[in-house]
Amino acid sequence: MASYPLPVIYFAPETRLGLGAYATLVFKLNKNDTISRKSNVQPYFIYTINKQILSSIGYTLFFNHENYRTEGEFFYNYFPENYYGIGNNLSGFMPDIISYNWIKISNKTTRKVANGLVVGLNYDFVNMCDLKGSAGGLLETTKPTGYDGSVISGIGTVLTYDTKDNVLNASNGWYADLSTTFYSIYFGSQYEFQKVKIVVRYYNTVWKKLNQVLALQLFAQFIPGDVPFKHLSKLGGDVIMRGYYTGRYRDHHYVAFQAEYRIPIW
Repeated sequence: MASYPLPVIYFAPETRLGLGAYATLVFKLNKNDTISRKSNVQPYFIYTINKQILSSIGYTLFFNHENYRTEGEFFYNYFPENYYGIGNNLSGFMPDIISYNWIKISNKTTRKVANGLVVGLNYDFVNMCDLKGSAGGLLETTKPTGYDGSVISGIGTVLTYDTKDNVLNASNGWYADLSTTFYSIYFGSQYEFQKVKIVVRYYNTVWKKLNQVLALQLFAQFIPGDVPFKHLSKLGGDVIMRGYYTGRYRDHHYVAFQAEYRIPIW
């Protein structure tokens, strides 16, 4: 087993100084299995001087010569964010600072049906409680669906094509994922809606001598139904469309594309 711990230090206007740690544990579940790629577990914890918490344990596990794969996340946070409203035309609105406790459990388990192609099931559970906004703020005045908290629980299907050369830091290959999740009162959800998510990524080492990689990503999400505002499709964040604050724009449907050219510094 290999471990790669890192300290985390950052500053954001809504959190001020944040301190924590992040680690990646890489290992083989079966040392005699020479076909499966290495599994990994990625825990992190962050605490800010505003008494906010971000914590997660993510994992990707490979079994039986990579015929089976399970991945998911256990997540808890207490963290404020700016809420700008719903839709595209929000330039005239001042954001509301909202805070809440967020508990999430997600898992996807798949079986290999061909080289690089897997099918399976996914599960998603989120409990958002103790939701608070500013007195007289946007959340209180507009009262979007789920403004006083929500519990969602859904089950769905997933189809994934994955030929990346490395699970965590790919330099060549394709990744395409199509998932559908149905949230229903029969699964313990307070709200009933559906979610279809499409993710396509492409990696190519365009300059092997200097290990420079071109990475492309397409992301699309469609969520019809009675959807709590926190679970609408959100533009921005630290994964895609990073020039925008997470949730600067949110609505039922969302499509985005980005390209990166990755150059090692040393």
